[in-house]
Amino acid sequence: MKLKRLVSAVLAIGMALTILPTAAFAAGNTIGSSEVGGLEITEEGYPKVPDETPGSIVVNGVTVTRTNITTNATGPLDRCTGEGWWWTPYRNKPGSGTMTIASGYSYKGSKIRNEIVLYNQGTINGGKYRFVNNSGTINDCYVHQIINSAGGVINGGTYYEMIKTNSGTINRAVFKLKSNLTDAHELTAQGCIINEDLQDHVYTVGDPKVTIAFKDTRKKVSGWFINGEKVDETTLPGAVAGRDGDYATLTFTMPTDRDVEITVSKIVTPLKIENGLPVDSFGSYFGSPYDGWTYNSGVETEELNKAMTIEDWYTADLENNAVKWRITNNGILQNGTIRNSVTNNGTVKDVTATSYFTNNGTIESGVFSRYTNFGEQNPAVRWVTVNGGTVNGMTTAGVVGEQEVTITAPDGFKCWSVAGDTDFTLTEEQKHTNPLTLKLNGEDKGTIILTAQSEEGYYPLNLTDGKAYSVTADGAKDKEITAARAGDTVILEADSTLIPDGMVFDRWEITGNTELTGGFDASAEKTQFIMPNTGVTIRAMYRMADVEEPDVLGTVAVVATAGVGAAVLGWTGYNVAADLYAQSILPEGTAIPETKEALAVMLWQNAGKPEVAAADGASLTESEQAQQWVVANGLMENEEDGTFHPEKGVGKFAALNTIKAQQEAANTQ
Repeated sequence: MKLKRLVSAVLAIGMALTILPTAAFAAGNTIGSSEVGGLEITEEGYPKVPDETPGSIVVNGVTVTRTNITTNATGPLDRCTGEGWWWTPYRNKPGSGTMTIASGYSYKGSKIRNEIVLYNQGTINGGKYRFVNNSGTINDCYVHQIINSAGGVINGGTYYEMIKTNSGTINRAVFKLKSNLTDAHELTAQGCIINEDLQDHVYTVGDPKVTIAFKDTRKKVSGWFINGEKVDETTLPGAVAGRDGDYATLTFTMPTDRDVEITVSKIVTPLKIENGLPVDSFGSYFGSPYDGWTYNSGVETEELNKAMTIEDWYTADLENNAVKWRITNNGILQNGTIRNSVTNNGTVKDVTATSYFTNNGTIESGVFSRYTNFGEQNPAVRWVTVNGGTVNGMTTAGVVGEQEVTITAPDGFKCWSVAGDTDFTLTEEQKHTNPLTLKLNGEDKGTIILTAQSEEGYYPLNLTDGKAYSVTADGAKDKEITAARAGDTVILEADSTLIPDGMVFDRWEITGNTELTGGFDASAEKTQFIMPNTGVTIRAMYRMADVEEPDVLGTVAVVATAGVGAAVLGWTGYNVAADLYAQSILPEGTAIPETKEALAVMLWQNAGKPEVAAADGASLTESEQAQQWVVANGLMENEEDGTFHPEKGVGKFAALNTIKAQQEAANTQ
């Protein structure tokens, strides 16, 4: 379609060069001086004219006629004439031909872009145009492509491109591209709209009037800066700041003696939380790097488990809220509970992290799940395990620094008993307190084991990676429990947030010889059973989802000999299996990539570091080359927003399988 339009435009311009020196210019010279009449641009982008030839219609009180000029191989060429303008379309091609504003006439333009090639011999005072060849005067408008011919004068307006060397006069104008311009200055306003039609940066000739618009729905703009200095009468005389709906605006006359960079000063919105989502005074708000935090890449959502990124200069205070966000912390994260994965590249303190936690920075204090990788810091940890209950919502948790934890037991609680490898004890009052609050310090190290003793008839449910619920009278799921009476129906569910990356649920494993009845299905993520007259210890077990045969069998066989188990592995077994699997794929001593960037670089290096060039010719770092190469070759994919996100984590088995697939593909070539 674009090619057809280009061909039509070229043919139209060629015809114009043939026709205009005679009929067109003669007609132009016979018309008096006034505003054009009968010129109305349709939604299709061309003038409203009669459908039939010959024919006439009345447009805005002016008669517009249509007559035939000639017939050639291209088809019948018609002439449509109003007051002070004419258009020569091919009869069967409504958007073809050229249009002329006659000398001595002015045209205020249309908000609908005129798609016809326009020759201006008169004066244009506004409107939008695809292509203009100007030999008259332009005071204001938007033109995508312009030729300023001999005698042409540009006194203002906004243009995308000057497509030929200027033969006329440009007193003032704004251009997107610098081609065919001389003595132009650059105007940069990143993230802003310039004169309604252009963005980010433009080139100016002379001293045009410029309006910069920054989308500011939440009214965060507090000021404007020019070349790093606050805009005032000294730095930018006559500049006027204002608003246009959701946009903050700055209107000024462009200086003629220098390049200009315009920036906005914005109010930083602190992180506030309501109902699991970040908010500001207007409602849900998803932040920006300028605020120091960004949720879901700044895109509006009602989902509670999207990614939150904290900048390295920002302190994110959760204010004792519990969130389900996947957090990448590069700054300071404090005071709250995170029920999803956390990658810490900064500092955390006084948090409870109930899921996976990878520490690449510093942990000052907090309560962490058994899935925590404490990294090189390797802080002192005091572990707490609660049989028949929870500690800060977990069955096992590690305490770093000084922390207050809450130990909770279910209905039927009688007292706490204490075991472990420390000299920790409870007072008589504490033994009978539920919930129980304890102040612990990771520096004391060791393991505390608390067991909730139940009243007669109640038996404990010791679950790992799962949740148990009582049922209502009609059999529906009721409240979460950690003990039940013999004969009660118990609903059992695997905790999907705790399934290790690269694995899927496989089955429930019961410790001891307890047999569960009442519809219990060991292979179902959600099942139920009748509580026996004894305690039940049960855990969710996982299997590797992304290792193809025969590698699973080989890996698991080795793992089994190490005492981890057969085809079903816990988190420790998962890591052991991954390391063993890696031995058959990676050179000795090579670490398994843990981020998308690390995996991309390894794949690119394995391929011999093929050179990748940027579309604009700019030089790329090795990481940038690797990212582009793996996507282009189908080894990895961009995220939903169309960018690679090199910082994102990647599962061990997913990484190893990708490397192995590359190796196998290379071996078959």
